[in-house]
Order: sequence, then structure tokens, then C-alpha cells
Amino acid sequence: MLLSNIDMENKINSLEKFLNRQDIIGYAAARNIRRLQDASVEYTTIREELLHKYGTDEIDKNGQPTGRVGLQVSSPAFKDFKAEIEPYAIIEHEVSIFKIPYETVCGELTGSEILEIDWMLEDSDSPVEK
Repeated sequence: MLLSNIDMENKINSLEKFLNRQDIIGYAAARNIRRLQDASVEYTTIREELLHKYGTDEIDKNGQPTGRVGLQVSSPAFKDFKAEIEPYAIIEHEVSIFKIPYETVCGELTGSEILEIDWMLEDSDSPVEK
């Protein structure tokens, strides 16, 4: 599957809530997250560097630093971050995605959840690699 770095980031985020499942859905989520992370490691490194460059330290409710850096869309620095990350975000990679049959998720996931991961579902009788 041909995916841009930003598409891979979004797909990783959409799969994270399925990682605690102890079935083929959890297995497919874990496998695909690993493949997507492996394919986007350089982008992730650049993105983190830019977040540190343009973001601010997050502070907890007690006024203590959390150790994380955040960047809000409303921040004046966001425009510069976006301009600098954009050339990397659109780079595409071919990623081998582990797909599972729609029949496997019917009755196990809500319609909303199925729509979130429909990119790794297919009409078939058995799991296959694409």
C-alpha cells in the first residue's frame, strides 16, 4: 500500500486503541503499527525535532513540566512548523499491510471502529499480506 508519512502517522494513531485486544484484530493492529513505524522512522525523528524547535514544554496542573513538548494549532509557531514539516509529510512509501477479512470484525467492532480500520480489511476467507 502506497502511503505518505502523514497517512502512516494517522493510521498508527487509529490502531493504538486496538492493541489491548487478544485476538486477530489486536494482532493485525500490532503488526501494522510496527510496519508503519518502521517505514516512517525518519519522518518521526524530523517531526519530533521540529516539535522541540517550535513547541513549548507542557506543564501539569501543579505547574510542573511533564517532560513532553506540545504545539497547538493556535500557536503562532504552528505555521512555521507546518511549512517545515510539509515536504516530509507528503513523502510516500510502499508498506506491506497485514489485512484481515471483514467477517472477522463483524460483531466484534462497532461501525465507527470498522470505518477507522477499513484500510486493513478485505473481503476474503483468510488473512493475507498485501
